[in-house]
Amino acid sequence: MSDGRYEQEEYLEQDDDERESAGRFKSLVALIVLAVLVIGAVVLVDRLRDVSRLQDCLMTRAPNCNDLVKPPKPAGVRRGVPLHSSSARPPAALSFKNGNLTGI
Repeated sequence: MSDGRYEQEEYLEQDDDERESAGRFKSLVALIVLAVLVIGAVVLVDRLRDVSRLQDCLMTRAPNCNDLVKPPKPAGVRRGVPLHSSSARPPAALSFKNGNLTGI
């Protein structure tokens, strides 16, 4: 009866290939997590540096602090691409001529 138990324990144990592949997978996951943390830290430091630069400018009461601030993006545009689909017709441009608002 002890032979059966020994065989069952031997069957449940991991062999060298399984241990090696599990170790590689854990290392890969750790590397990905570390890369995400490093990228996040770099982005955070960049944003904090920009805010610090703007605060320093505002504290000196300089008249040209607007150069440090990026202009806002127009409404309806995301990363330079309009939000409407290419098949839809974009809104017509409007002009003000002779006191009347007209579409071009």
